[in-house]
Amino acid sequence: MLRRMTFVLLFLIVMIPITVSTAFALDENEGAQNPSIDAISFVCADGAFNYYENAGGAWSQDGSSYIYKQPTFKYGDKLLVICEGKETEYTYSIDPYSDENVFLAEGNKVIPSEESSDELPGERVYIGTDQETHPWTVGAENFATITYCGVSCLVPVNIIENPVGSIEYYTSQEFSVINTAADKDGYYDEYQFEFNIGDKLTIQYKDGSTVSYNYVLDGDDKLWQEDGTGAHVISPLDLTFGSDQKQVKWSSKDPAKNYLYVTYLGCQSNHIPVTIQEDISKAKVTLKKTKFTYTGKTITPPKVVSVVFNGKKLKEGVDYKCFLINSEQYWIGHCDVIVNGCGAFGGTVLAGYSIVPKGTSLTKLVPAKKAVTVKWKKQSTKMYNWASGKNKQRITGYQIQISTSKKFTKKNTKTITVKGYSKTSYKVKNLKTKKKYFVRVRTYVKPNQYSQSSSWSKTGTVNTK
Repeated sequence: MLRRMTFVLLFLIVMIPITVSTAFALDENEGAQNPSIDAISFVCADGAFNYYENAGGAWSQDGSSYIYKQPTFKYGDKLLVICEGKETEYTYSIDPYSDENVFLAEGNKVIPSEESSDELPGERVYIGTDQETHPWTVGAENFATITYCGVSCLVPVNIIENPVGSIEYYTSQEFSVINTAADKDGYYDEYQFEFNIGDKLTIQYKDGSTVSYNYVLDGDDKLWQEDGTGAHVISPLDLTFGSDQKQVKWSSKDPAKNYLYVTYLGCQSNHIPVTIQEDISKAKVTLKKTKFTYTGKTITPPKVVSVVFNGKKLKEGVDYKCFLINSEQYWIGHCDVIVNGCGAFGGTVLAGYSIVPKGTSLTKLVPAKKAVTVKWKKQSTKMYNWASGKNKQRITGYQIQISTSKKFTKKNTKTITVKGYSKTSYKVKNLKTKKKYFVRVRTYVKPNQYSQSSSWSKTGTVNTK
């Protein structure tokens, strides 16, 4: 008894709950200042806070005791508040007005729980433990503390002997992780791993019985279902992935160190190998062709010629696999070939190609003093517009480049945009006298926020006057 009283006093000293106000039994329409509370009591819907031995928590830093996760309220829990001799019973449920998890009593009286949002005013109900000082163990008198308005009561915690003897896990797919997914200390987060449909789990219980489970898709839910009968299911939330990375750091140079295990009710499964993959997103992908001219017919996506990573040419089907986006696309726009890593490689790299409008050609270059009139053939082809679903898209206009450089170097080149598909000429002014110029023209279309341009026409030459 002395130990229990000491535990309560210690807990109340260190616990400093965050409060919004001191309103007690807050009515939906009005609040009142909290009178003094004589006592509180609490009854769990399950009779006690129940835990399986060494499950759902973690060992203390020195490994001497197991620290269980913080208890949480459940629907149906009862809180009895005695205030100035009057008893009021609250039930943990959903507040129909705020849609929050709170303690409710008749007359819409509300006490927010510690999980409730800060928007709900009023002193809250808190759960506390002192496991660092008083570890919970099987067969012992274990308690959590419920506190409301500075008044506390003890609630029993039941640690149930773990019924599981051993578990075996069989995966239908290999587990892998990209090397760039490690944190700054070189560790990988176990939470990124997921169970795969078709995985199997065999549990050997201490009473000698064995039950096998399959990971299946049941409607929209994924769950572990008992093999054969389907009579018993295990929520995926009850199983977690773990590793010994803190003791044995994963390394691509020593694959034997890289493994996971599945934990159920504190019991660990066999080791599950994990492959640490190189990130293929850094690879260079070369396509056979990157620009296609619009024809109104489906464009066959280009073949991947090579994928090179750190100077090494990778093998399709061994190091990577190719997938297509919009494999039947024929309208103007950008397309991608997706290259996914496999085997020793992971991640994704995109290789882009474009479907562009038909081009045009120069018809005449007319020189003038410090000027050139550029004439071209009108491009009036109607194209399919993906947004409208109709073949009414025409080119947006034309682009002219005129340069003193045959290679059209940037510092020696002017680029002029002429809007309107029906335009067929443009006079370029402010040129140099008696200078040779190289000229070319192309079409462009802007079906969305991105512009697509045709190939350049053949280059023409002209001397200004």
